[in-house]
Amino acid sequence: MRVKFCKYLLVLICVFSLTMVSAQHTLLVKSSYTNNTPVTEGVFTGTGFNTLQGAITHARALTGEVEIELMENITEVVTIRQKTNLNLTIDGNGKTLTGQIRIDGDGRLNGDDKLVIKNLNFTFKSGTADGAFIYSLKNSQAVGTYGYTHKVTVADCNFDGAGSSSFRAVRCPAKGSANNIILINVTAKNLFGLAEFRGTIDITIQNCTATENMLYGVQISGAHGTHQIENNEFVATATNAYGIVEDGCSADITYKNNTITADRALIFNATSSAQDSYVESGIYNGTLAHTGENKLW
Repeated sequence: MRVKFCKYLLVLICVFSLTMVSAQHTLLVKSSYTNNTPVTEGVFTGTGFNTLQGAITHARALTGEVEIELMENITEVVTIRQKTNLNLTIDGNGKTLTGQIRIDGDGRLNGDDKLVIKNLNFTFKSGTADGAFIYSLKNSQAVGTYGYTHKVTVADCNFDGAGSSSFRAVRCPAKGSANNIILINVTAKNLFGLAEFRGTIDITIQNCTATENMLYGVQISGAHGTHQIENNEFVATATNAYGIVEDGCSADITYKNNTITADRALIFNATSSAQDSYVESGIYNGTLAHTGENKLW
């Protein structure tokens, strides 16, 4: 493992954006709608469904660009199973989902289809399992395979875990279960932590804020690929809390322009010399510590 602090680092930084693509199919969700009937709601025109899960199930029968728009606040726990040639966007339109989104990657590690969850507020629903508002399933409904959640962007979403002591915004908890996960412009509060990634390939955390009543920050374990953690602000309040902990990774991880406050701001527990962690810039208030190979301080 190598941990480098430098003023300048020549790296290729990918700029992630939610390019506007016209949806081929628009599905609208409101409890008063009759399922699978044409509706118009303000500026929105599409096919109506009275539950989010109903719209998601219908979307999986389609291909191309499909957008689901929430027309009201809802309380649901839903499952999305990704599909080849289906790029699905769930646009919350600033509405609130009290519940959870569970993602099944359909057992396809290298899938090219994309899932975007944006403009949605999440609040805690009592009795919800698995400790996260957005949860990557270890096993797929495709029998005998890992889930392999892939190419998921969570953008402009707010997460409030009030009522729970153990919730995170996002969890990919099973080794090898997810890849290409992007969190951008996310705000989190009243949570155990912002995110947990185990064995995840290629992670981006950008412009995220988790400063209000957060016990911990981000946990990255056994990760691979290239990770970019940039322009974030985290405050972790638990005793001995970590802002970000890397544990047993074999990945290139770059930190840039973050402000992290915690008893242990950055923790590197390396088990592989293949891990390179570049701390390019930022303010890290708290202990910087590491164990493992190739210690540099």
